[in-house]
Amino acid sequence: MSDHPRPLLLSYLRVDLLADEELAEVKKRLTRFAWAEGYALGTVFVEQPNTESAAFEALVEAARQQEAAAVVVPGLHHFAFIGSPTAIRDDIERYTGARVLAAMAAFT
Repeated sequence: MSDHPRPLLLSYLRVDLLADEELAEVKKRLTRFAWAEGYALGTVFVEQPNTESAAFEALVEAARQQEAAAVVVPGLHHFAFIGSPTAIRDDIERYTGARVLAAMAAFT
């Protein structure tokens, strides 16, 4: 076991893109994904349908302030309500320095 802590991975998802019973399972999968990829999962920012982009804005600010190594989403389509998912990914990476990962393979 290493004495070095794992780099921080934050997560973002839109709850309205999941079935009601999926949220807990998705969080478990994100935890497994983080561990398998060598990260420690921090906060999972969950966007509610009535909050517009509050969780997204909190994610971006936390990634910048906490110097997160990466941000993971179940798929880039979770950014689609803001604009082009690939443009949003690029903007997050540029603004925060965190790499954006889509964990689709972990969810199949």
